[in-house]
Amino acid sequence: KVESSDELAAEPIFCNDKIQVGNRSICYKNWIDNKVFCIKNILKENGAFMTFNQFKEKYEINTDCITYIGCVQAIKSYILKTGLTIDNNMSNHMIKTLKVIYSGQKGARLYYEVLIQDANKPKCCEKWETKLNTDINWNTSFKKIQKIREIKLKWFQIRLVQRILATNVVLAHMGVEKDVTCSFCGKERDAIEHIFWRCEHVKRFWEQLQTVVNNACANGLFVNLNESIILFGHDCSFKSDDTFDLIILLAKFFIYKCKVKKNIPQFHLFRNYLKTAFEAYKYIAIINMSYDKFTKEWQFYKTLMES
Repeated sequence: KVESSDELAAEPIFCNDKIQVGNRSICYKNWIDNKVFCIKNILKENGAFMTFNQFKEKYEINTDCITYIGCVQAIKSYILKTGLTIDNNMSNHMIKTLKVIYSGQKGARLYYEVLIQDANKPKCCEKWETKLNTDINWNTSFKKIQKIREIKLKWFQIRLVQRILATNVVLAHMGVEKDVTCSFCGKERDAIEHIFWRCEHVKRFWEQLQTVVNNACANGLFVNLNESIILFGHDCSFKSDDTFDLIILLAKFFIYKCKVKKNIPQFHLFRNYLKTAFEAYKYIAIINMSYDKFTKEWQFYKTLMES
């Protein structure tokens, strides 16, 4: 944030989200090529803006009046918001951003602290909380995503959380599908939360998985699946391990593949799918010489692969 008229005059015109034309920051390459970078470059000695003719005469830039006036009006709007005034064009100040960067601090902490200051939630997070009528620990949700090793599964979970997964509703808007109802039950709207939790066929699938895990797996983990665990991989009342998180993720991916093929998800088919994935992960662990670690991670869940 600029704090003086000198700092304000030194502010960059381009790629600056505080100076926008049509709700977008601007970047005019021919201006930059002619050394027009900062607000002070288009000011007269008394701090007033140059006229269009004065601007063209000084810089010999091939531009039009509407572009120039639009830029000037955007800058004036920004100046008005700062509450500052500019009395001349003689500012010797460095751009405030560069001044902070060159302040002598070393390392990435400066940038990290700036980034974490923004506590605003992405729109998808607000929409999820409205849809589910609950608060969600988004830090945990996104940390879970970062721990996913397989790219296709990571991208799948990102799309789910960001609400950009292709449902029949989305495909209908794109003209690909005509029916917006669920591909499994055909009764309700094909929303993400319905596909992965609320559909009667999917609920039956999760009940079977929950029963097998609770009865057969040897880690003493008692699983009581709910919507939050399925959609975001966690719940405040339940602590899982990385292997269980992966199984849930693979199950969701299997359900989505069934949705694309318009097949009702069958638990015995998922077991075959999980066994194939398990063998692939085992092979990767062997060639990476990490088989012992792999064995420890999967020791409690081997019964899931049994017929």
